[in-house]
Amino acid sequence: MNNDSDKVRLFVMDNTLTFIPQVFENRSFKNAEFKSFDHMKNMIEAIRHLSTENTGIEVYVLSSCSDAKSMHEKNRWYDKYLPSICETHRIFLNHAGYDRGVPGGVGINDFLLDCCTENLDRWKYAGGQGIKLKNELNENDYWKGLEILTDRKTSVFKYELISKISSAVIDTQFIGFLNEVDSALSRIGGIAVRKYTAKTKGEGSGEKCPKKIIEIDLTDGRER
Repeated sequence: MNNDSDKVRLFVMDNTLTFIPQVFENRSFKNAEFKSFDHMKNMIEAIRHLSTENTGIEVYVLSSCSDAKSMHEKNRWYDKYLPSICETHRIFLNHAGYDRGVPGGVGINDFLLDCCTENLDRWKYAGGQGIKLKNELNENDYWKGLEILTDRKTSVFKYELISKISSAVIDTQFIGFLNEVDSALSRIGGIAVRKYTAKTKGEGSGEKCPKKIIEIDLTDGRER
């Protein structure tokens, strides 16, 4: 898990930044060939703006590399098209799982932007949130989460991406509060809300009494 869970991070899978030739659509390509692919200008510009502006979103690029040569070639590509993303924010997994390859592990406010549903599912399983980059090749798959279209102007794409991330960011302090509530209530067999109403029967009468507000003192879990 991301140790700094209040930090919002966007991880961009590098193949979303290029036009993958049709010959490679149904098979993997060699990492060294990545440098020859044309870049997607609107994507590159949007990610560049995000990485330099004060949006509160820390931007990384995520890549799979099989050897040092391909890593070198990809770094050269990043230096040319995304120099604003420094080497410490270029993550090369080399077959490592997301939980081991991502600094601090994957947290609830870590977002992966990718066009591959399988990758997004693995990211969610690791603890993060996914944003599907939709195009004409993957528009009919089973993804049900956040999504964004590729055919957007740079400014529109950037603001849509910021909007989707902002709306999905989880307040980790609030989650901590709910966990504290759950812990306190579990000691008395309560339910996971801080206040609730309950109807009780009057003694001997068999009639219901008025609703009673019950508050749980989080320090000791006692009703008050």
